[in-house]
Amino acid sequence: MKTLFFSMLIILVLCSQAIAADSIKFIWEANDPSEEITGYKLYKDCGSEECVIANIVNPATNTITIPAPTDRIAHSYSLTAYKTDPDNSTLESDQSDYAIYVPPKVKPSKRTLTTIILR
Repeated sequence: MKTLFFSMLIILVLCSQAIAADSIKFIWEANDPSEEITGYKLYKDCGSEECVIANIVNPATNTITIPAPTDRIAHSYSLTAYKTDPDNSTLESDQSDYAIYVPPKVKPSKRTLTTIILR
């Protein structure tokens, strides 16, 4: 059985208390092309479980921007790499460390972007 390896280092970015983000941008180091992965999955905490909120099907991609949550509570995010074999079985890496988005207390007066780097 093949083992899919995916390692990342997360730098946590917290928004300033005076500015809220309209978007959150995630950046990571893409897997080596020799690993022939199919893509990446971005997970978000959804109460007592985790939900896939984005399926990035281009393995050369190393960034995604999503809308910031509007519920004004902290959320954790993680990323995996996956590979789908010809028989449609899927190998998926362990989840990365978690990045935590903490919303500020004040609504922004202009559009802003928070960046979270995953490596």
